[in-house]
Amino acid sequence: MEKGILAGNVRAAREEETIQVVTRGSRQDKVSQNESKSNRTSFYVGNWKRSAGTISEKFKQAQKSAIQRLLEQFESDSKIDQDMAADIRRAETLGENIKETQQKVSGLAEQREQLKQQYEIAPDSQEQRDLELMQKANAAKENPFDESLQLTSEEEQRLAGMPPVTDYQEAMLLLDEEEKMYRNTIRDNQKEIIEANATVDATKKALLKTHPMVDAKKEADEIIQTALDEQIGELYQEGVDKIDKDMKELEEKIKEKQEKDLEEKIKREKLDKEEAEKERTDKEAQEKALLTKGPVTTYNQQASASVQNNVKSLIKNQIAIDVDLKGLRFSKKI
Repeated sequence: MEKGILAGNVRAAREEETIQVVTRGSRQDKVSQNESKSNRTSFYVGNWKRSAGTISEKFKQAQKSAIQRLLEQFESDSKIDQDMAADIRRAETLGENIKETQQKVSGLAEQREQLKQQYEIAPDSQEQRDLELMQKANAAKENPFDESLQLTSEEEQRLAGMPPVTDYQEAMLLLDEEEKMYRNTIRDNQKEIIEANATVDATKKALLKTHPMVDAKKEADEIIQTALDEQIGELYQEGVDKIDKDMKELEEKIKEKQEKDLEEKIKREKLDKEEAEKERTDKEAQEKALLTKGPVTTYNQQASASVQNNVKSLIKNQIAIDVDLKGLRFSKKI
């Protein structure tokens, strides 16, 4: 129970540390970006506001993905560390087993000496020589390609005519079988130790070449950076769209105002022209009325009429000039 609580605490601490690393790395990356972009042209969208909820949610999701990537790699690395530790412990256990088995093999030599003493077997006795011949024959079967263990024709003839196995020989052969079992165990353990050590060495070399946690950190940074770039791109595009919309509305308002001003100018020039024409017509009517009052005129009347005619001509010429000038101005404005 205590081990489970401890593992949970370690995992929680590791997650908290990972979150701090990712957040701190993101802040440092943001500061670096601000410094590198300090000389670039920026845009201002006025009172336009971006919904912070969408950005915050996307960035939280990016942080979550980055942290998840680091945690997955951490779990993978932990599994690799656990496997290497298990291989190392296994190699150590096998090494201890080999030492114990070798001690058992050494103990067999003492048992053999005891059997010789128990059965009073002399080193050069026929029973001992027959035992040694049987041991050689058994070794030849185990190692058929070892020429030094192959029996000669004389040895084969003597083995064929050998008397039944004695109690001493049977006990010694059983010890040989037991030693064979021990030596096979030692050989298998040594093979497993070699494999375990090779696995550990290969894993360490692979980790040195691949740097999985470093790569995972880079991927986490890229996830957050991509989220930031996407948000900046969205903000920029929405700002551009807002500016384009405002500019289009402004252009439409300017166009409407220009059209309205033009219409007013046309109406005003037309009205002025009509008034000038009406004034000229009224004056001509007055002149005709004066001329139809009587044929007799005095010198003063003639002089007055001449002055009036001159004035009328001047007025008519001035009106024509004014109308022409107004028309010229109107044409130029158009």
